[in-house]
Amino acid sequence: PAALIVLATVMATILPITSLSIDKGKGTKPLRPNIVLIVTDDQSFAQMSALPRTQKIVGSNGVRFSNFIVSYPLCCPSRATLFTGEYAHNNGVRGNDPQRDGGGWVSLNQPRRTLASWLRAAGYDTVHFGKWANSYGANRTQPGWRRWSALYGSSVHYYGFDMLGRHRRVRSFGTGAHDYQTDVITDLAARYLRGDGAERAPFFLSIGYLAPHSGTGRDDAAGHRCLGVNEHGAPKKFSAVPPPRYAAAFDDAELPRPQSFNEPEVGDKPPIQRRPSLTPEEISQITLDYRCELAALKAVDDGVERIHRALQQAGQAENTVIVFTSDNGLFHGEHRRRGKNSPYEEVIRVPLMISGPALPRGEVISDPVSNTDLPPTLLDLAGVKVRPSMARPQDGRSLLPLMEGT
Repeated sequence: PAALIVLATVMATILPITSLSIDKGKGTKPLRPNIVLIVTDDQSFAQMSALPRTQKIVGSNGVRFSNFIVSYPLCCPSRATLFTGEYAHNNGVRGNDPQRDGGGWVSLNQPRRTLASWLRAAGYDTVHFGKWANSYGANRTQPGWRRWSALYGSSVHYYGFDMLGRHRRVRSFGTGAHDYQTDVITDLAARYLRGDGAERAPFFLSIGYLAPHSGTGRDDAAGHRCLGVNEHGAPKKFSAVPPPRYAAAFDDAELPRPQSFNEPEVGDKPPIQRRPSLTPEEISQITLDYRCELAALKAVDDGVERIHRALQQAGQAENTVIVFTSDNGLFHGEHRRRGKNSPYEEVIRVPLMISGPALPRGEVISDPVSNTDLPPTLLDLAGVKVRPSMARPQDGRSLLPLMEGT
């Protein structure tokens, strides 16, 4: 009898919650909250200063985590953890490139066992717009999503990019001001919220912005400032690219220079012992790139505000969990470094803010938490228990008790 009681208790924790049935009749709201997940690319924790409206809409109305750590600070492994709750060595995505390091989304084991599949099985409408992950394969669509409109081919073009549309058709965007990638992704998300989202709630809407990742732009004021242009009008380098309206934003922003910036002595750091000190020219370039990243994030800030407005117009704002985070941070001269994918504070610590029904407002939590914790947290907030046949072991745990103060 004792064994049967234990077995019944275990089964109760993994079977779907049948009491939370969804009434889709007119004039009613779903008992389960909607979820909007917004992910930027290569955003450092300090760069939240460029997103005041996001801080107000999500942070001030929810919970901010000041010590949120990504377990593998590189695009594809981080995103794989974000959608599985498993570390890279468990989910199989060990890098960005399937040929070189056994990485890419195609290396994900059990691709039908992800957050999207779990929520869809529980009755959620699952939709993704924007950047997905590196090397996601030729199948073009991903299991678990009713609608999946991802950047297709190279994802680092702020203009002149391709996206998968409905019925797996590729839609190409040009180089007009209205083709700026961040704004296009926001347009798609807002249009969904005012249309299908209001009708199909509860929904799980995933939004992946390229900004402030480096990329290519066009021959305009922002391109000239951030990329540089040669005599043929072609960009000289990669950098984050702001839209025309923010071409000169943050023109005088100071580059943060913590103690780790261009360290004079790195004998205690084996990975960078042979790395030379940054030159004045390199510091000047890092400063310009940092300013362009902040300017590009202003368009993301516009996007979060528009998404929130669309939720209000759809009558869904009060019943929606909004999560804002990034896949990893970026070095800006700390430890004499640029780039990412190294086990230092500047690239593993990223923003995380969560707002939603019944969550505390304006609370800051300093406890260390991980990106492995996000899938179990969102499942917990949705009241969804994963069936054993669809489950995968979770390396994280729900943050809901932490947010509730228990």
